[in-house]
Amino acid sequence: MSESSEYTQQLENLITKTLLPVYEHYCKQNGLNIYESGIPVNLLHTLKLRAKPLAALLREKDSGSYAFDPEPPSGKK
Repeated sequence: MSESSEYTQQLENLITKTLLPVYEHYCKQNGLNIYESGIPVNLLHTLKLRAKPLAALLREKDSGSYAFDPEPPSGKK
């Protein structure tokens, strides 16, 4: 595989496996319609086919905070 095609494949994986799922989660949290975002519909269908759980650092914990919050919720140390 040439460097160019390998780079393209890695870029596609970054978009479809990392960035789009995070953006979809953001849209759901804020009540936005991802289909009105200007992202091509065929790319969004690819996202649905590759659906996987959101990364642990981006999932909300039971306490309501995220794993990357610098401070724990009040009352917890």
